[in-house]
Amino acid sequence: MPWILGAPAVQDDLIFTGVGGIYADRGLMATDAATGAVRWMYPTPRIPPDPPDPPLAYIRRQWGREPSQFKMSRERTGGTLTSASAAMARAPVVVGKRVYASVAGAIVALDQGTGQQVWRQPLPPRSPVMSMAASRDHLFVSFGLSGQAGLVALQLEDGREVWSQRVPHPGGLSLAHGLVFYADGASLIVYGPAERTYRLAVDSPRKEDYEEPPRKPEEAEGGEGDAKDGAAEPARTPEPVIPAAEPAAPAKQAADGKEPAAPGAEVPVLKAPPAADATILRLRWSDPLDDLIQKVRERRAVAKGLPLTLVLDWLNADRSALAGPAGWSLAQTEAFAQACRTLAAEGRPDYFEVGSEVNAYLIRYPDQIESVRSLLKAARQAVAEVSPQTQVMVSLNLELWRGLYSRGVHLPFGKLPARQPATLAQIQSLLADGTAVAFTSWPEAAFARGAEVPRSHFAAARAAFPRQQLLWTRLSVRHNRVIPAEQALYLQRLLQGCYWLNVSLIAYPELRAEGQPGPDRDYALRDEGGTARLSHLAWQGARALKWVKRLSLEGPSQVLDAEPRAEPAGELTAPPMPQR
Repeated sequence: MPWILGAPAVQDDLIFTGVGGIYADRGLMATDAATGAVRWMYPTPRIPPDPPDPPLAYIRRQWGREPSQFKMSRERTGGTLTSASAAMARAPVVVGKRVYASVAGAIVALDQGTGQQVWRQPLPPRSPVMSMAASRDHLFVSFGLSGQAGLVALQLEDGREVWSQRVPHPGGLSLAHGLVFYADGASLIVYGPAERTYRLAVDSPRKEDYEEPPRKPEEAEGGEGDAKDGAAEPARTPEPVIPAAEPAAPAKQAADGKEPAAPGAEVPVLKAPPAADATILRLRWSDPLDDLIQKVRERRAVAKGLPLTLVLDWLNADRSALAGPAGWSLAQTEAFAQACRTLAAEGRPDYFEVGSEVNAYLIRYPDQIESVRSLLKAARQAVAEVSPQTQVMVSLNLELWRGLYSRGVHLPFGKLPARQPATLAQIQSLLADGTAVAFTSWPEAAFARGAEVPRSHFAAARAAFPRQQLLWTRLSVRHNRVIPAEQALYLQRLLQGCYWLNVSLIAYPELRAEGQPGPDRDYALRDEGGTARLSHLAWQGARALKWVKRLSLEGPSQVLDAEPRAEPAGELTAPPMPQR
């Protein structure tokens, strides 16, 4: 045959092969598996033959590159033209009565019996297809060359683009266990269903930062969509890898409004959509109670109907001392419990954190553990009287709890004494009686860069508390004005790491009111001009995920690995954003 031939796909008595051009993508041929007779060719008229030895001008004209870059070696055997480059021409995909292939710069769906075109979806110019894989409802396509590569998901039925996104390099696709695996020669990237079990909360007095009305959760039973047939729709995120210089575009909604679409290459938004579907209000025990009550009322007014988490913090910034009077006397404990009762009655919160990062304080002062236990017990009893549905808890800092504190580049709690096993056990016992457990994270206390944070880092919390609700009530990262992507990458790692963990809530670092300076201004989702930060774009990628009560997939056993270790390529711990 006078063409370069691509890899074949076989269905029943037919063999489907791409033909023509360096990537064997100028047409598609169906031949009889028994006789070799050509059943049909697409497109018609007949595809012109390839030259036996393509001249330099032929290669330059097609791809704008020197032939040496293709490393071609060709031979003619028995009149059949073969090529090393044909190995790059991926086989067509056959699903049901249709065959899907890359032909002349587009993905086409053809009737496998007649070759009749059902639909055609063009690709960007000079974007050879490197790999295709199909689930029951979607066709996943890897296309392009390095620097211009991308992934796209198309509806099998009509070719409609569900999402697309850029990737650093072209690669191969495979589907298994409801996940999409993408290997580009340097790394393995894993995608999972675009779902989240957690609410996303911000501490903001701005009504426009909150979703209204709240969405109802959807049960993800696995009977709908692709979970059963071994393929899941990859998640949509602001960027596959947070770039160091180029901000990615925010997530978009699909045309039908049912599924969040992948980000494209549009310019960054100047005015962001609502940031959260929950709110967190951080209060200081040292402030007058009347002021605290007023703040609760105001927050309920701007985030009406949304889940509310209250935090009543009685420690100073580095957790070395109480913010108010020293020590917890009986009178102090009763006064604190009464304040918690009043605030719970006013706000009816879903969660109430009555002690923040208490392990940093108790490692310094282990003699105060029983006092804090009494405080927690009194607060629970007081809150239960007026708001029985509220779950009362204290939070622990994850890096300190895991023994990784001081390995990084920032020590938010200063230098701490060595951890004693008996003290650690007593601190952890504070969480045993509650139905919810809260953690905070200062990842820079353990890791110098966001890329160093293993996704198993956050899984340790679920391994220790497998039956309780898990919340992340604070993520603190210093704002990096030189490399803003670093701040976003820490956040992205947290969101990825919590995918399998059945987390109930994740709180964004303190969000200030626009135009009001304060200690938390560097953690704002937007800068002073209202432009979205890279962190906000990563956050919006998680916001685009569908909120469900239960994930479509069961989490892999590796997610409960609680030991610090080197992270292998392709660790399957957090597919809602690409994993590297």
